[in-house]
Amino acid sequence: MNIRFGNIRFGVIVASLVGILAIQAHAAPQSPYPPSLVKSFMQGCASDPGYNDFCQCTIESLQKSMSLYDFIELGNAEGNALENDERFISATNGCLSKVKQPD
Repeated sequence: MNIRFGNIRFGVIVASLVGILAIQAHAAPQSPYPPSLVKSFMQGCASDPGYNDFCQCTIESLQKSMSLYDFIELGNAEGNALENDERFISATNGCLSKVKQPD
């Protein structure tokens, strides 16, 4: 399975969310992410419809383990900061074992 997350960038969404949500999200790590951010993640992750279940599982797991503030910060960092974060790795590995992989 070859999945790339490098195209996940949240510039427009972040610009509208950071001022409003960053402080609140930092204080509430298990609050769900805004629907627009989840949609952006899903569009970047599930470029092949066969990965929808995996991507949905991943974003749901991340919402439980990573604050919105951390998710935004890592998503906008240079390089592959999000993909190299232990919480992200744990979420994706857990989901790989739970969902049926596309043929």
